[in-house]
Amino acid sequence: MKLHFKALYMPILLYSTGLFFLTACKKEKTNELEELTVYNSPGSVAYNIQLGRSITVFRNTILSEPKAVAFPVMLTRSYSRDIQVTASIDTTWIKEYDKMLNLSMPSPALPAEAFKLINDKVTIKAGETSSTDSLTVKFVKSIGLKPGDNTYVVPVVLQTADNNIPVSARRQVMYVTVPIISVATSISINNSNITDITLENINGVTTGTDLIQIQSTLNTKIKTPTTVTVKDDNALIEAYNKKNGTSYQAFPLGSYQFVNATATIQAGQNSADISLRLTNLKAFDPAKEYLLPISAVEDNNMQNPFVDPSRQTVYIHVKIKINQIDPANSGLMGNIVDRAGWKVTVSGQYNDMGANNVIDGNNYTAWDSNGKLPAWLILDMGESTTLKGFSIIPNYVYKSDDFTNIEVLSSDNGLTWKIIGWYVGTKTSATSSAEQPDIKTIKFTETQTARYFKFNITKSSDGSYTGMSELNAIE
Repeated sequence: MKLHFKALYMPILLYSTGLFFLTACKKEKTNELEELTVYNSPGSVAYNIQLGRSITVFRNTILSEPKAVAFPVMLTRSYSRDIQVTASIDTTWIKEYDKMLNLSMPSPALPAEAFKLINDKVTIKAGETSSTDSLTVKFVKSIGLKPGDNTYVVPVVLQTADNNIPVSARRQVMYVTVPIISVATSISINNSNITDITLENINGVTTGTDLIQIQSTLNTKIKTPTTVTVKDDNALIEAYNKKNGTSYQAFPLGSYQFVNATATIQAGQNSADISLRLTNLKAFDPAKEYLLPISAVEDNNMQNPFVDPSRQTVYIHVKIKINQIDPANSGLMGNIVDRAGWKVTVSGQYNDMGANNVIDGNNYTAWDSNGKLPAWLILDMGESTTLKGFSIIPNYVYKSDDFTNIEVLSSDNGLTWKIIGWYVGTKTSATSSAEQPDIKTIKFTETQTARYFKFNITKSSDGSYTGMSELNAIE
């Protein structure tokens, strides 16, 4: 009589590590026992059982002792003789695992000898449906692990020693997933790997932020202190520019220094600050933009953890904006320009409070925006004119619809714009009125010649609406 076996299957015994059983994609060989298959559980393709705790390692030392993952092999019914099943770890299946789960980031490479099959052979005795022992996977070596938090995938492939008892290719692979925290340091600036610093140049004097804090961080707290040292790494500028399509220059010599290039993360803590100071702001050319790469140093001190290569470098980007608007907002002297022939356009308006209200000579009317910031007003003076600045009467229809931050630009054709500078003012005085207005002044540090001027309002007291009653140019 010819015997037929319908299936082999494996129930999962978990101790402290997660398992995945996923469909393998190899075609079964056709023979008289082709219905004999291996599968994880009836009617299911995959299991995802979460692990309670990750394994923690420090360099080559395992800090939290991992337990093994063990599972028996079973038959759907007993057989007349012993059946031996063997297993092996095959890393070539990791790509298949990533593909099946549609992972956006590939699983990390499995270090050689990191995991071991303690027992790679099991036997299902004649007349039994379950093996008396279990296949056992254990984490044994931390050498070669990727620094940081990673989940490793250990593909375990089953096969039978008896060619007449095939293992289904559809379910022959077990994926053991093991989350591991390899203690590592990293650096960042405000949780980012790049910070943008804009310095301001007024009348040839550059000012702005000069102290930069870099955070050194551990991915998990440990019981001993850790030191993190950084260095400038200008060799990375060329690759950065090529990747990002930029042309940043190295910081000028003598323009910065580390306040402390080494930080100590105390036991039980996970962060400490490193400081860098810009010491010579005038060394930065307003016509250029600059980049300073800072990298954490990987050392051989066994008391310090590895550096996470994915978070090893931060970039400090510096540019200088030339502001040709006097921040004092006062002292504007000169003649008021005749407004005949002027044309004004705006980004939007509220009801009938349109652009022409700013040149109608009436403080009781005003342009009021459509409630969206930034809002802009463009002045066409009809011909190129040399100006010292502008005087503006605020909106007295809705006093809170004022302007406190304006980017001022000029143009010869109304299409191509050049930034003159940035006006930063105060809200309209509460005691002022249309009869006695709180006149605001935009005073250029040097005269500006153009036909078109644009007022790009980015902030107001209202927070949404802005506007003005009258706009006058001073020559």
